[in-house]
Amino acid sequence: MRRREFIALVGGAAGSVVWPLDGKTQKLGGSLTVAPIGGTAQQAAARIPRIGYLTLSPISDKPSAERAAFLRGLRELGYIEGETIQIEYSSAESFVELLPEAAEALVEHGVDLIAAAGTVPALTAKQATQTIPVVFTYASDPVGNGLVASLARPGGNATGVSGMQPELAGKKVELLKEVLPVLSRIAALWTSAHPAHMRELEEAQAAARSLVPVEQPTRFELVVNLKTSTLLGIKMPPSVLVRIDRLIE
Repeated sequence: MRRREFIALVGGAAGSVVWPLDGKTQKLGGSLTVAPIGGTAQQAAARIPRIGYLTLSPISDKPSAERAAFLRGLRELGYIEGETIQIEYSSAESFVELLPEAAEALVEHGVDLIAAAGTVPALTAKQATQTIPVVFTYASDPVGNGLVASLARPGGNATGVSGMQPELAGKKVELLKEVLPVLSRIAALWTSAHPAHMRELEEAQAAARSLVPVEQPTRFELVVNLKTSTLLGIKMPPSVLVRIDRLIE
């Protein structure tokens, strides 16, 4: 089975080895390893757009569901990895502290665009470059995190898809209360390492405090006293008569 050509940056020991697309071995002082799988130097020399894929998750031969969806989306738009585009994968191997090195490696490789898988990789990529476009495949609160100036006008070099997680946090609490009316306490799992989790927690707390709202009417009736209207000389127009729920004669 022929595996697609790609560059994988993985966490390793200091002074790790780099295998670039020309097949020549190089040394890096950092803790990342770059290695292509399959392909030829002639294919690498062809000038096709290069996408850097930055992720916190490990890179494996079998794509994760997230990466598979990314590749499928590219194919649907007519972009084929190894033919019309080249993808260089950069992973921190689940170590957040290695993300800056992974992002810098893509910048040094001169990719044309960085696709960042998630909020933290996107923020790291934006810190690594102000010139290479950064497209985040998913970010929970891009405005609040400082990735973009606004959803309508992102500005800068970053754009992508917003997950609206903080906005949905309150709705989750409301749905829980509807499903379980006797609900009085809710546990929230979050981490300070994620830049959007604090706002999500605040939204959830605000929703929890408003679970006892002021009662509002749910049904309205139009009642007309026909005798009173006749005494007053008021003739009800047909448009009102058809909406009368109860008529007092």
